[in-house]
Amino acid sequence: MASAIAAVNSGSGLNATARAFSVPKATLKRHLVGSNKAAHGNVKHLGRCTDLPTEVEEQLAKHITDMEAMFYGFSTKAFRQLAFQIADINKIANRFNKEKQEAGKEWLAGFLKRHPEISIRSPHATSLARASGFNRQRVGAFFDLLEKLVKENGITADRIYNTDEKGLTAVQKPGKILARKGKSQVGSITSAEKGTNVTFVCCMSASGHFIPPMAVFPRKRWNPLLEDGAPPGTLFRSQENGWMTMDLFSEWMEHFIKYAKPDPLQKVLLIVDGHVSHTHNLKVLQMARDAGVVMLSLPSHTTHRMQPLDMAFFRPLSTFYGQEADKRMRHNPGRPLSHFQVCMIFGKAYQRAASLETAANGFRNAGIWPVDRDVFKDFDFAPADVTFMEQVQTNSTNSDTVSSVPELMLTVSDTLSTHDGNASAEIALLDKAVSHSFANGTEIVNDTGATICLEYLTADTVQPGCSTESHIIPDLCMYA
Repeated sequence: MASAIAAVNSGSGLNATARAFSVPKATLKRHLVGSNKAAHGNVKHLGRCTDLPTEVEEQLAKHITDMEAMFYGFSTKAFRQLAFQIADINKIANRFNKEKQEAGKEWLAGFLKRHPEISIRSPHATSLARASGFNRQRVGAFFDLLEKLVKENGITADRIYNTDEKGLTAVQKPGKILARKGKSQVGSITSAEKGTNVTFVCCMSASGHFIPPMAVFPRKRWNPLLEDGAPPGTLFRSQENGWMTMDLFSEWMEHFIKYAKPDPLQKVLLIVDGHVSHTHNLKVLQMARDAGVVMLSLPSHTTHRMQPLDMAFFRPLSTFYGQEADKRMRHNPGRPLSHFQVCMIFGKAYQRAASLETAANGFRNAGIWPVDRDVFKDFDFAPADVTFMEQVQTNSTNSDTVSSVPELMLTVSDTLSTHDGNASAEIALLDKAVSHSFANGTEIVNDTGATICLEYLTADTVQPGCSTESHIIPDLCMYA
């Protein structure tokens, strides 16, 4: 086409040039007169225009990613309904289904092609407690304490450990298999429909040192055959339900001290979760203090992002455990798995999962070693930001200047109403996680982490330095 255009511009006839270069005459003519170019000089868009303008689609794409980051993502149907509402409210001509009041599946497919950064994904179920618990305040406070302990005790990678429990059962979860395409249901043999858990206590250091695990079986009487195939050095115990208890964790602490070899002059830092057997166990705390073990608990509902074992070790362990269980079932058809094979299967899976690289990645991804609070970005806190109110600025009772109180976060269950002018001021002193109901029925819950004072003010009782006009809550003066 370029050669044909050059030939015509040099004086050749249109018909002869089209035949010589085997190009359509009409197309050559359009190129010569420039009708294939839009007014702004770019190539003219061919085909139908999109139902929504490009700038609106860009805003929709950003809205999708923002909502997903806050764990409130759209389903495909909800998103198609949103597209219809936007077009309807803004009077944008469209071909959407007005009866169902939603955009079509073809429009959604085109939208995904135009925005390849967005795809349809299956989300992991995340509880509200986890979403709101992992917030800047809790994470920041944890890293403040972690940095202090690491500096004071000269902690190195080989002296920082993380421990947690993992429940495994003789009824494995089958992995993916090859099967006939189009078959409605594909099955895989398991030992039973469901089974009881055997609790394994695992522990690893940032340098890749794994403490031999502890196995807690759900039984009253012990049978030595249960120990077959377990990793060397495993500590075996039995408990009626197979759960971790304070007494069992005390025994594990002795086991940990034996292999970690802490010293009061060269202390070891142990990261644990907030389970009652870890944090409310006086015997364990005294034992750890005497041996030179510093125990640091993770904030509640944050282990899915801040516990090294959860971040890197337990997932491959579960995958390998399922693979080894499937292999044993295939090699022994007709013979179900029982608790007598659990340690044997676990031992093989543990050997595959316990590696230096896995341990280092877990501590690095959690920001615990090397200590790096910046490993978590703003979008990681987006789900928790939804549940937090705007920070309050308040006047100090001893100063005329307005000071910021970053830790002051209040949850108000009802809208505050103005007191009667004849009523006297009402004062309440709230500790952390304490609520108070005022005379008019308004309930205040303190979630600040510090003791605060709340005071209702009337026209006759307003104190100097406390102006109600500077607060987001009317008729209430708040100060730490």
